[in-house]
Order: sequence, then structure tokens, then C-alpha cells
Amino acid sequence: AGAAAAFGESLRSIRFGAPAIPVIANTTGGAYPGQVDEARSLLAQQLANPVRFDAVVEELFRLGARTFVE
Repeated sequence: AGAAAAFGESLRSIRFGAPAIPVIANTTGGAYPGQVDEARSLLAQQLANPVRFDAVVEELFRLGARTFVE
């Protein structure tokens, strides 16, 4: 959790913009929120949470992806 907080602090210096295409978070299996502070928080929390690879692949498939390379 300490690493996530430190990473979150460092993300404040990075300029975020709205994604042109959906960017899927590996801890939720859903798209990153459009609100910048929420997106930064979710990105930082990924350091301390399990990856939900199956949910990510299912969401990408739902969005039209058919080729996956790990």
C-alpha cells in the first residue's frame, strides 16, 4: 500500500488527458474513468491489488478485440 501511495503522489506531476480509445484497468476489468483524479487513483492502486486478467480479456473481447498477446 505504501508503494501505491508514493506512486499516486508521483502521478500528480504527469499530465493526463481523456483517452482516445478505451483503456482497460487490470484491477477492475473496466475502462479507466474519464475524470483525471479518479484515473490517477485507479492507476496508483493497481500496484497493490490483484490483476483480473480474465475480466480484462472478456472486456476487450466485448469491445471487439480478437487477438491477444501476453
